[in-house]
Amino acid sequence: MDGTEVLGGLLAASIGVVLVVLLVVIAWLVFYVIGLWKLFVKAGRPGWAAIVPYYNNYVLIEMVGLKIYWFFIYLGISLLGFFVDGALAILLNIASIVVSVNIYYNLSKKLGKDTGWIVLMVFFGGIVLPISGYNKDVFNAAAPVTPNGLFDGLGGNNNAPVQNGQVVQGVQPVQPQPMQQPMPQPMDQQMPQQPQDNQYPNNNMQQ
Repeated sequence: MDGTEVLGGLLAASIGVVLVVLLVVIAWLVFYVIGLWKLFVKAGRPGWAAIVPYYNNYVLIEMVGLKIYWFFIYLGISLLGFFVDGALAILLNIASIVVSVNIYYNLSKKLGKDTGWIVLMVFFGGIVLPISGYNKDVFNAAAPVTPNGLFDGLGGNNNAPVQNGQVVQGVQPVQPQPMQQPMPQPMDQQMPQQPQDNQYPNNNMQQ
């Protein structure tokens, strides 16, 4: 076997590996987009928003009840990542993880998930997030969340009242009042009064 045959074999093997990787990536993209589409629909948002870059993050941050400036923080981190490297790039990656955890923290409340789910989202968000769209989890828009996610949650404000899916800060939750049973009325008040026309029947006869 000469060098040409060896080179041809290596080239064919490389092309095969590239094709396999490409197919896996395409399959994952289809899986991710459809799952995210279904999750948005669960939350009452348009499914097509899941396929629009950056706008899908805007919708996601809005539907989990975070303040909208978290989207601009995410957007700034994402855009700066194209122009920096080294230590600053590492800091941006850490900041991006913080924003993601914040989103996952509120999303876990909306989906009724526990802390373990948040950890899975941090390491396997590309798989766990779309699965939340495929499975039967219910998105509870009225679930209590905090406008700054984990930061408020660590401060003990996770029981703040919610109005239209948004947390109302500085307002105490209204406690339900027990229903009061109506007082029973005396029997003489419940019975209708009989007409008194015939109380003296003999008077008319005497006249």
